[in-house]
Amino acid sequence: MDLSRWLKVLAFLTRDWQCGYRQFNDWRNADSESGVTIERNEASRLSRWLMNLIDVEELPLWTRHQTLLNDQRRMDQDRKTQSQLLTAVDPELRRRLGFEDEENTSHGLFASRMSAEVESRIKQLQALLEERQAASNIGVLEVEEEGVSEQLEEANRKQGQQETDIEYLSKQLDVRLKGDDATAYAMSSNYENCRLADCPMKLANCPTPEPDAAQQDILELLREDIEGRKRQLVCLIHDREQLRAARTDVRKRLRSERQRVAHEAAAIERTIGRWETYREDVTRRQAASNKVLYCDGELKRLASAIKDSNKVQELVREDQKRRLSSMSDRFSMVLRDVFGAMADGKFKLTAFGLEPEVDARLAPGGAALSAMAQVLSFDLACLISSVTGLGHHPRFVIHDSPRSSDIEEPLFHQLFRVVRSWEGLFEPDQASFQYIITTTTPPPAELANPELGLVRLTLSARSEDDRLLRMRY
Repeated sequence: MDLSRWLKVLAFLTRDWQCGYRQFNDWRNADSESGVTIERNEASRLSRWLMNLIDVEELPLWTRHQTLLNDQRRMDQDRKTQSQLLTAVDPELRRRLGFEDEENTSHGLFASRMSAEVESRIKQLQALLEERQAASNIGVLEVEEEGVSEQLEEANRKQGQQETDIEYLSKQLDVRLKGDDATAYAMSSNYENCRLADCPMKLANCPTPEPDAAQQDILELLREDIEGRKRQLVCLIHDREQLRAARTDVRKRLRSERQRVAHEAAAIERTIGRWETYREDVTRRQAASNKVLYCDGELKRLASAIKDSNKVQELVREDQKRRLSSMSDRFSMVLRDVFGAMADGKFKLTAFGLEPEVDARLAPGGAALSAMAQVLSFDLACLISSVTGLGHHPRFVIHDSPRSSDIEEPLFHQLFRVVRSWEGLFEPDQASFQYIITTTTPPPAELANPELGLVRLTLSARSEDDRLLRMRY
């Protein structure tokens, strides 16, 4: 036996008073600080194992049965989760999609209609968005803006070319004008080599040449050409400014049109986004609905499998019936000894383990048969069964203060008498079992006699030496 299982068996043999003796398979309270945690189903299985009511061929069947129960519990939880999702999402989703009057919403056709409705709305909105964009003047205005920009670019080029030509002709005119002035000084003079720039003799002897008619005609033509080009430049500047104004206007109209279309598109896109959210909700709803249907099928299959598993285990348990019947006889004997001849009960095997079944009758003295006394009788029946060769119970039991759970005093005293009678079946100090019970109230007077030596220890929480085994556990 591994240590963990031994600790759990020890918990069964030494019930903690904090569990209240209310359930036969409730051995340890979380406040007991024992470090052992046992679920009730596990306690029932452990009791069955301890009493040798599990055959080798039954172990794989039991494991498979437990797996089926775990799968059933998990599947049931999954179904509840998905059903809660459907409950939360379905009414509002049906209202938004216009399916409020639908009654049967679980079939696949309904889900297909919901999906088709959502997809149809999204396609309609996308078509409307494309239609609004196509019907806008954005394309026309973009072409117009591009044309005006090209014309403005050409006007700038022409203006620049005209300014360059005017500058070139102006320089040509200046060069020719300076050339005529130089000709006046080009005639020979005795004083032409004078180093003085303003030599009066040189100037006095410099004759004025006769004007050249051809040269004058060229100069006049240059002047007229320059003046004509300047007039053209003014027209080019005017045209350019008009093109600039036209481009500014078309850009303003284009920007206004884009804003108008964007505003309309934003409203449509928001609606599309809302319907895309509905599409996600429909998909999520359908997944939850499919999961519920799947869980229903699996739960039905698992219920059938669990039923079949119980039948198979029942067949295997036929070999255990003899041992179980003998233990039930011991349990009935304990109940009759404690509660009277009318009391009866038996042990039964379930899918969860070993469980007692008690016929609730009146106890001696009219006291009602209590759950705590039933629990104590179950423990004592397991002990005495082992004494008679049934099961592997260690024949050691500690009951910690069962009287503190308000067990009836006549029944409490009768428990002492029953165990004392068992001890009397053996030679002195030769009993093959050990039963320790702690109590905050006195035992029956006939058993409290110090000469009998049944009261072995008085415990107290005042110090460690006064505790059981001198330690907290």
